[in-house]
Amino acid sequence: MGASSMSRRGFLAGAAVVAGGLAAAAAAQGQAIGAVARRAGKRPPDPSTLPALKIRVIRREGWGARPPQAKMQRHKPKRLTLHHTGVFLEDNSLAPARLRRHQNWHMDDPDHNYPDIAYHFMVDMAGNVYEGRDWRYRGDTATEYDPTGHFLVCCEGDFDQQEPTAEQLASVAALFAWASQKWSIKPRRLKGHQDYASTTCPGTALEALVQDRSLHQSARRIAGRKAVDL
Repeated sequence: MGASSMSRRGFLAGAAVVAGGLAAAAAAQGQAIGAVARRAGKRPPDPSTLPALKIRVIRREGWGARPPQAKMQRHKPKRLTLHHTGVFLEDNSLAPARLRRHQNWHMDDPDHNYPDIAYHFMVDMAGNVYEGRDWRYRGDTATEYDPTGHFLVCCEGDFDQQEPTAEQLASVAALFAWASQKWSIKPRRLKGHQDYASTTCPGTALEALVQDRSLHQSARRIAGRKAVDL
């Protein structure tokens, strides 16, 4: 199932809200200015000179995370990578309990035995952002790619079976904008898990937004207009 036109419209609308509720005319003007700057070979704006956008994050203690059970490998993010949990989420109020189950599975299952939950941040269907593994440490994967240097954002849900919400996509775009500013990672380095390994993750609906670059464009617009912080 591909991402529907309704999801794409919702995505763009939600991303505009996260970017600060800019009017359509202002958005068009900002895009035009950005295009001129790129043609002139100018660098992206210094985040310290931009208005601020604060992403509200539910800390680990807020969703009941366990502490890491082993040492982890330090790394510096250089890539932006999108995952999904692959478990259909019908009732979003179950999201925190689902995250605890994912963490237990990652840490306790003998086929995984990870030191912590695999991802740096998770986003539920309502757009709530949850703190996962400390981003200073490499994440984990059950597939063949090496996640060293990957900033991992995971969406709660199965996007081979369901569509992401505008709120979820807006929060994902804002997180990638934050990472883009923090580590000077160009949004074009945003890819889905399946671009690195033999898997359907992050699901058809999310991967469609990676492939048509909708998600890249939104993250770039946010990073160019707001100083994003957590």
